[in-house]
Amino acid sequence: MKKRFTILIFCTCYIGCIQQVQAQLLAVKTNALMDVATVPNLGLEIITGGKTSIVASVYGTSSFWGKNVKLIGVKPEFRYWFNGRPLTREFIGVSGAITAYDITWGNQRYKGDAYVCAFTFGYDFILGPHWSLELHAGIGLLYYNQQRYYLGDRVRDNFYNANGLHLIPYDLGLTFVWIIR
Repeated sequence: MKKRFTILIFCTCYIGCIQQVQAQLLAVKTNALMDVATVPNLGLEIITGGKTSIVASVYGTSSFWGKNVKLIGVKPEFRYWFNGRPLTREFIGVSGAITAYDITWGNQRYKGDAYVCAFTFGYDFILGPHWSLELHAGIGLLYYNQQRYYLGDRVRDNFYNANGLHLIPYDLGLTFVWIIR
């Protein structure tokens, strides 16, 4: 799990670095809705052109509202801004997410990986010279591969007995953005 996460972060950073950064803007962000759900998160957005940017966010938790939920994930996204410059007004994006999780809920346990490919859209409200508020949502295709069993059952390592593919709402957010110039 840690090896996959490290490789994904490296690839995301590498892709972001090979792009020619024309406007030297960088933004740090956090999704307040995830914070309220006790899933700390942090994102970094790099401007890659006159109307484009790349976002890389990481998130994770070891307790979700007092339940035994462990998850860690990363969400890269490419955005196209319609206003003529990034970090202002409306955008669309192509996003993905990779999450590793281990959840105990009642007398059942779910342990596995989830992958999402999605389209997002949103609007960025400028609050000040270095602050903005972003509202965004999307729709995505989720694939999961997991071990699902009752507590007390004997389970072989790396034996996945459940998987699926679902269309889901994705990346609902109220994000606070701090723009670094």
